[in-house]
Amino acid sequence: MSESAAKISGGQSAFVVHPKQGGRRTNDPARRTPEASLAEAVGLAQAIGLTVRHAEVVSVQTPNPKTFLGEGRITTMKGVIAEEKIDVLIINDGEARALGQDSNLVKVAKQVLARGPKHLIIKRGEYGVLMFNGTQVFGAPAFPLEDVRDPTGAGDTFAGGFLGYLAATGNRSPEAMKQAIIFGSVMASFTVESFSLDRLRILDYKEIQARFQEFKRLTHFEDVS
Repeated sequence: MSESAAKISGGQSAFVVHPKQGGRRTNDPARRTPEASLAEAVGLAQAIGLTVRHAEVVSVQTPNPKTFLGEGRITTMKGVIAEEKIDVLIINDGEARALGQDSNLVKVAKQVLARGPKHLIIKRGEYGVLMFNGTQVFGAPAFPLEDVRDPTGAGDTFAGGFLGYLAATGNRSPEAMKQAIIFGSVMASFTVESFSLDRLRILDYKEIQARFQEFKRLTHFEDVS
């Protein structure tokens, strides 16, 4: 698992946690080392003007919520969350359940938010993402794709897209947070279409705008009469 804390323009901070998937090292480009993944995440944050305050890789062998982080790691994370005055905490569902010691993400969100973060974002892989704050819950699905080449780095790209959108717009309103969620999801959907950064290297902003609109149509519905 790796963690990175980044300052967003305007003095806000985000604490991003993303897992190391297994302990094997390989030359297969589809299975990058955790160090390479972490360096990529840090580079992406720096490229959009963020200052990375902390980044490290920690070995994790099992996704079992009871042992995923270990008691010592959970205690450390709780301390960092309380002390850093975090505005946005981004973790995946396995980490959330381990941190809250509960399988119910709604209950976990209540516990985590009580420790200080203003917003909790839980990445759920192919099931999308959930955002909790003190007043509302917002959910977005993963974009449906026929061809998924490599999911490696999708969570990092989501976090980068989310934070990048907030940094670029300077808007922290509830609606802007939702837009940032979709923007991050859009960027992640492009990442999985190819290996490593290959798809992002040739990505055009018009493609991003078009997929953002597709996301809007995917999740829009009218009120019942």
